[in-house]
Amino acid sequence: MDKSSHSQKYQYQILEIPVHDDILKLKTNQDALSYWLNPFYYNEEVLLLQDQLKKEFWKLAKQHLTKQQFKILKYTSEGLTQLEICHKLKLPNNSHVSKSLMGNHIYKDGKCVAMHGGSLKKMRNVADKSKKIKNILQKIQELQEEKL
Repeated sequence: MDKSSHSQKYQYQILEIPVHDDILKLKTNQDALSYWLNPFYYNEEVLLLQDQLKKEFWKLAKQHLTKQQFKILKYTSEGLTQLEICHKLKLPNNSHVSKSLMGNHIYKDGKCVAMHGGSLKKMRNVADKSKKIKNILQKIQELQEEKL
């Protein structure tokens, strides 16, 4: 009898990229690539603020995430797949990557009753409490509203 795990039988065939609903909502038409390529919408001040936002985010991530959560989030942001991250960090399977990002779901009678951990949720909460991030986001929003 084959003793390999169920997930090992399909992981090489399926490419999983977990994307949280909040991330999908961020990519509206105004955030699409064509929006930024149009010189009419280009704003150097907004780009500088976005750079500040990224620096602040990664600073907070380093402070609030475990080393492994930080590495997984960083590799994900660089576009690596779960399988590539799994190999790079020598993890047993790519479900570790998904659980690190999305948390561990607890099921009862086929329904998700609780969710624990997850670096995306943790960073969303940290960012929501950060005055510096709120100020940067507000400045970006004000500059974008000026263009309209």
